[in-house]
Amino acid sequence: RVVVLVIQDRKGVKYSIKNPYSEKVRFITYAITAPEVEMLMIHSLGYYEDYKKQKTKLKPSTYLSNKIKTKTATIKSKEFIQDFWLKHDLASAIKTHKQKAQKLGKDEIFLADLLAQKR
Repeated sequence: RVVVLVIQDRKGVKYSIKNPYSEKVRFITYAITAPEVEMLMIHSLGYYEDYKKQKTKLKPSTYLSNKIKTKTATIKSKEFIQDFWLKHDLASAIKTHKQKAQKLGKDEIFLADLLAQKR
């Protein structure tokens, strides 16, 4: 028997496995990779509470560009993202998001749940 791990960025999208394969599946778990990388940056910089207070719901990338005074296109660039995560702890941001995010549905886990626990 196998366990199927579906990694996706949206909550609530479920898949079914058809016969004869379904007999081999013990269960399916969905790892939700949301939020956007910019939201993880917001967590990393400690701006999450301020972001949630915004009266106009800006996209995380727009909020972040306003906050750090950088163009949105720059924030979304590969170079910016790589440089950012060299200076900040991605694993901590992922774990922080899990602590502050809305609960997930049955059979869904956070990206943080895939990280190895340090002992």
